[in-house]
Amino acid sequence: VCPTPKIGPIVPLPALNISGGVLTAGCSNTADFSAQLHTAFSSLVTGSCIFSGMPFHCAATRFEHDYMVPFSDSTAAGIVCSDCDKNGTLIYNHCKNHPEWVDVHKLAAYAEAHPHVDDPKVHLKGARVFAFQPTHDRCYQPPAMQNVRDFHLLYAEEAEQIKLVADQPFPHTL
Repeated sequence: VCPTPKIGPIVPLPALNISGGVLTAGCSNTADFSAQLHTAFSSLVTGSCIFSGMPFHCAATRFEHDYMVPFSDSTAAGIVCSDCDKNGTLIYNHCKNHPEWVDVHKLAAYAEAHPHVDDPKVHLKGARVFAFQPTHDRCYQPPAMQNVRDFHLLYAEEAEQIKLVADQPFPHTL
């Protein structure tokens, strides 16, 4: 039996004074996180490298062709979906298994309207994004990474700021 660890008082962290550019990067689930962090805090994060990931807020967004499954601990996988049926949830990984269902304009509307997301119209216009879709990735199906690219192209000042590489013969992880 493991002893219960003693937890001290919660101490607030000091405010960070971040200046200059911050880059996020990840592969698979950490790519998903990097995309979330980059968009949500785009006033601080100026770029991202997304290797087999999904665009901002995709996992928690219900799209036109999504269907509901009964909500349970095993099906929900921690997904909170405001547009889901009362006792239903999205199928797990709908954004990477069915990326053709994704509507990046719906994701953009959420990002632009949410009070806790930095204004993407202001802060993503200068962002740099590198998206990578390996040709042998069985987890993130095409056009998953095109969705990442297309989301960021909605805001970029220049299309050259957003780079998608989708012709390299790699599996899901390098």
